[in-house]
Amino acid sequence: MTGQSSGNMRTFEPIAITGIGCRFPGGADTPARFWDLLTAGGDAIVEVPQNRWSIKRFYSADPTEPGKMYVRRAGFLREPIDLFGVCPEYRSGFKAPFPITPPNPVEKKK
Repeated sequence: MTGQSSGNMRTFEPIAITGIGCRFPGGADTPARFWDLLTAGGDAIVEVPQNRWSIKRFYSADPTEPGKMYVRRAGFLREPIDLFGVCPEYRSGFKAPFPITPPNPVEKKK
């Protein structure tokens, strides 16, 4: 319920949740499957899938090595990544929410 103040009185209006969608690792693509995964003590952490990126190219056990990652396992969606149904007009300007550093960047000579 939402509340609005009007002087000393507060009024409430009912709200309704009319739908829910989710995509979680481990194939939990509905609220019921996500709940089942949680209550069963499921582990959705897996080795980096080959269709995502080359673990051989980007992995290093040294966490300080630039352009590399030091983990081999994470939570991944099983279904194709489609930017969650975002229309193409908006996708064209999509930028990652974090800076992406290419592996082994070439330093510019001064």
